[in-house]
Amino acid sequence: MATKTSAQRQAIKTPEAAFVHVLQEEFQFSARLSGEVLQAAQEMLLGHTPLRSAAPGSGARDRRELQSTRRRC
Repeated sequence: MATKTSAQRQAIKTPEAAFVHVLQEEFQFSARLSGEVLQAAQEMLLGHTPLRSAAPGSGARDRRELQSTRRRC
C-alpha cells in the first residue's frame, strides 16, 4: 500500500480538488482540462459564473476534447 504525501492529502480536502483529482487520475484528463470540466460543472449545476475569463482562442483544443468526451458518454 502506497502512502500519500501531505501534499496529496491536502489536495483532496475540498470537494472541488477531489473532483479534479478523480478526473486526472481515473480519466487521465490534463490539469487544464480537469479545471475546465470543474468550471463547466459549477456553471451548469450550481449556477456559478467563471472567476476568470480565458483569452480568445485559449484552450480550444481542450474544449474540443471535452466535447468529444461528452459525446462518448
